[in-house]
Amino acid sequence: KIEHKFDYIIGNPPYITYHDMKEDQKELLKKNYKTCKKGRSDYCYAFIEASINALAVKGKMIYLVPYSIMTNKFAEELRKFIRPYMTQIYDYRTIKIFPDATTSSVILVCENEKDRGTILYHLVAKEKILEIPKERLGKKWIILGNQNISGKRFGEYFEVKNSVATLYNKAFVLKEYEYKDQEYIVGDYRIEDVLVRDAASTKSLKKRRDKIIFPYQIVEGKRVDYTEKEFIKKFPKATEYFKQFKEALRNRKADENTKWFQYGRSQAITKVEGEKIIIPMVITKKVHAYRAGREAIPYAGYFIKCKAGSELTLEDAKSVLESRNFYEYVEICGTPTTPTSYRISVDDIKDYMIIRDED
Repeated sequence: KIEHKFDYIIGNPPYITYHDMKEDQKELLKKNYKTCKKGRSDYCYAFIEASINALAVKGKMIYLVPYSIMTNKFAEELRKFIRPYMTQIYDYRTIKIFPDATTSSVILVCENEKDRGTILYHLVAKEKILEIPKERLGKKWIILGNQNISGKRFGEYFEVKNSVATLYNKAFVLKEYEYKDQEYIVGDYRIEDVLVRDAASTKSLKKRRDKIIFPYQIVEGKRVDYTEKEFIKKFPKATEYFKQFKEALRNRKADENTKWFQYGRSQAITKVEGEKIIIPMVITKKVHAYRAGREAIPYAGYFIKCKAGSELTLEDAKSVLESRNFYEYVEICGTPTTPTSYRISVDDIKDYMIIRDED
């Protein structure tokens, strides 16, 4: 509890992602800070909220914070909260302030006075200052431009999904193996081939052919789980293989009711079948999209499939994603991880506007 009000607050608050916080920290934030009540907030959101609330009339707060608060969907409440107070932003997204960190940074200047309706946006690397009306800020603060153009969203033609999340690839992804007598041989263990599929990631498709254990049945597009007893009986050799990882698999931060021999999260499991292309989450200099087979299981990056009845093909999707226009869009809406690399989200990809000749 802060009793006093302050004329000047300056800081570099701790950045702790939601997944790296302890449970009592998560509860503390959700209970006491309105910017942290929804979704996966970062620890620094609470510091920003508390500091603005502690400003005296005409007081000023200057904070060095992650660039991700500009675009992260879980920072939307924070952006709403600070918008009336915000007067300046210093954008360091292409400058590596901290040599040993991948986080890109911005400096926020907030003042407790009448809302001016505009912000001064400092492009530090270019030594340029823009005056931006706040009314132009959307849900995400993509300051350097939006696609204010007609056309259709990428997501109207294509499904865009996160890959499966095993939460322990060491147990599921097979990089060194032999195949003999309808079994995969991994060291001293054998695995029934009915459980094994091609594994798809941008690295594996580019350099090698990994395999992945897929411990599920998909029947008419629906997931059918094995009980533990069924799995052990039907796949005794795979069970023996998994047992060496059993403790680590049980200790994953897995979804509730996940069995120890299953993937840690349920995302994408029913969507992986069918022709698809794969792109990484972090784009460096150019987007590279890779085709993956119908049975392949994507375990890193994003995968894209045609929607039912789509007028465009996967080749069209590949062409769009590898275009210079799409990379320029990534530079605007992505979160920088290095001066030439940007992390994009599923929603960013879906929201890209495709302009077709007939449009």
